[in-house]
Amino acid sequence: MKRGTVIGVVAASAAAAGAVGALVWTLTRPGDADDAALAYLDALQTGDVAALQSLLPDDADAAAALDAFADADARVEGAEIISRTTHDDVASYTADVRLGDTSGTLGFALRADDGAWRLDSGALITVDVAVSLGTAVAVGDVVLPLSPDGEVRLLPGGYTLHAAPARFLDGQAQVSVLADDAPAATIDATLSPDAATLAQPQLDAYARTCEGSRAALPEDCGLHVPWAADLATLTEVVVKVQSSPQLSLDADALSFLATGGQVVATATGTLPGGGVASFTYRDDDWTLRGAVRFDGDEMLLQLF
Repeated sequence: MKRGTVIGVVAASAAAAGAVGALVWTLTRPGDADDAALAYLDALQTGDVAALQSLLPDDADAAAALDAFADADARVEGAEIISRTTHDDVASYTADVRLGDTSGTLGFALRADDGAWRLDSGALITVDVAVSLGTAVAVGDVVLPLSPDGEVRLLPGGYTLHAAPARFLDGQAQVSVLADDAPAATIDATLSPDAATLAQPQLDAYARTCEGSRAALPEDCGLHVPWAADLATLTEVVVKVQSSPQLSLDADALSFLATGGQVVATATGTLPGGGVASFTYRDDDWTLRGAVRFDGDEMLLQLF
């Protein structure tokens, strides 16, 4: 099958104080890892994004997780460090925490980095996500692409994961993200009731690209103009769209069908017996069809 054109339809401070009292170690490495550990736990509990940013690795995964954390439904509470181990310039911690009605254990490590302590990549927790449609999920307005294994990485907290793109898909799942919970979410995604209406303007815009004067019929426009019945050769065709086909979507088949468009084409060329002539053809059921796929924050219509 020929690959067609694609249309992009586009109370924490008290807990922290208690934890401070439990810490009696002193480090001689850059800064104080214990202070950084407590700052991390406090930021998780209070939602202090700026404090977390100063502690997290400077990479795309951490940036996306931090954006999602800003829209988390629930924060961890009652954090208390219960153990710490050190090896070279790495300090590893275990803390008891609560997330909603659930108690759990949170592990994380800090590494000395240019005179400061920063969290290593293990601070982000892997969440297994099974979603029936799409290649991403959203937390609030933040779109998180799924890895090839169907995973996203998040900071500890409670989240609502939405099927993405959220404008076109319905479906969500709540997930509690703690390191010892092996967090997972299953989202049964369906097309939103107004998905076709929301996508129609993009289809209208594409239909307008089929207009104009050309030496041949435009490809991927679903136009069937029988000029060969009247002309021996075609030198010009002028297409005028009077109304766009109206879009319908089939999520089960991952396909679309747009019907009922009106288009007029005037073909100019050479007659079989010689001479030049023009003929006008009208189609009152102009149709476009193809496949639907969801990629990140876009719904894409791929024409057959």
